Amino acid sequence: MKNIISILFVIILSIFLPIFISSCVPMKPLEMPTNVQVIDVSETSAEIEWSYSGSYDGFEVERKMADGPFKKIATTDTTSFKDKNLQPDTTYYYRIRAYKKLNKSPWSNPVNLITLEAQLKAPTITNIYFDKTERKIKIEWNDQNRSEESFEIRKRSFLGDYEILARDIKNSKFEDPEFLEGLTYQYQVRAKRGEKYSDWSSPFNITIDLPIPDSVKNLKIDSITPTSVEISWDCDIEYVTEYEIFRESDDNEVRNLGTTVNKHFIDTSVQQDKVYTYKVYAVRGVSKSYSPAQVLAIVPPNIVLPCVDNFIILSWGSDYVRLSWSYGNHGQTGFEIYRKDGNNGKYKLLTRVSANQKYFTDTGLKSSTRYYYKIRAYNSEGFSDWSVAVTTVTTSSF
Repeated sequence: MKNIISILFVIILSIFLPIFISSCVPMKPLEMPTNVQVIDVSETSAEIEWSYSGSYDGFEVERKMADGPFKKIATTDTTSFKDKNLQPDTTYYYRIRAYKKLNKSPWSNPVNLITLEAQLKAPTITNIYFDKTERKIKIEWNDQNRSEESFEIRKRSFLGDYEILARDIKNSKFEDPEFLEGLTYQYQVRAKRGEKYSDWSSPFNITIDLPIPDSVKNLKIDSITPTSVEISWDCDIEYVTEYEIFRESDDNEVRNLGTTVNKHFIDTSVQQDKVYTYKVYAVRGVSKSYSPAQVLAIVPPNIVLPCVDNFIILSWGSDYVRLSWSYGNHGQTGFEIYRKDGNNGKYKLLTRVSANQKYFTDTGLKSSTRYYYKIRAYNSEGFSDWSVAVTTVTTSSF
């Protein structure tokens, strides 16, 4: 019995004596973990690591959210820890301390992190403009996320569908050198992280308000009558939406005849015996060609009445010329008399007289000046040929 008691005493002494001795001997303080840093973050997990140069049995890990207290969440025997089941887009704080038996180090300096967003937010395009010097469309946007890896950008004109311009853009700006004058373009941007994408941004438009290249070619007269002129042309650029047609007469009157989507046009508003210059512009979107194609058309008279005979100058003075002619009853409504002042002037309508009139006196003229006259009959069907022109020089007023 004494032997058994002796054995038990030795066992108890071997267990508790070291504990008693260690409690009486001061322990060397453990070092604080250093270089605590985040090495990986996802939407629902985070991994941290730290440095420790002393001996240890393990480490305690505490965590807190922004407004809460630190709470112990784990122990580990390595110098790293992966925390799981976290909330997306949330801030967490971590601190670490080492322990060895009953001895514990001070807490490390806290490290914080924010878990990734579960859904990336769409960027916001803030500026888009056309750089005329570099001839590029420049787009800038605001980043609405912390964790995107890159951006994608797409565009479309109002003539087509969207197309991706670029992927893996690492900053928040882009330059597009591809455009056509006159068209409106629409751009959108989205953020990317791994296989996840944000929604596309709200669209942003820009119109390239520049003249399009001169592109109307081979403008020609297809047919011409006393009542109409038909013209046609070719075009050598894409996406022309319509053609704008102007007509300038020989008296410098300019008229916009309208637009057409075809490459031909019939003008039925012409006047007989007139000279017209037709000008055709190509139109694309808001712009038209810088300069037009041009073609000349001479509209012939509609010969429905005989020519006026015996058109003569009866008399003249320093300020008048008296004219005379003969004409039978051919259904005329009246006569038009045109006058040209000097050798370099242009004939202009002087007057219209009745069907039975055979004389006309032109008054208020300049002395010592040459004048030319011609006459034609007219009715609702058209005009006769011009008479032979007559001319004289008014006398001196002295």
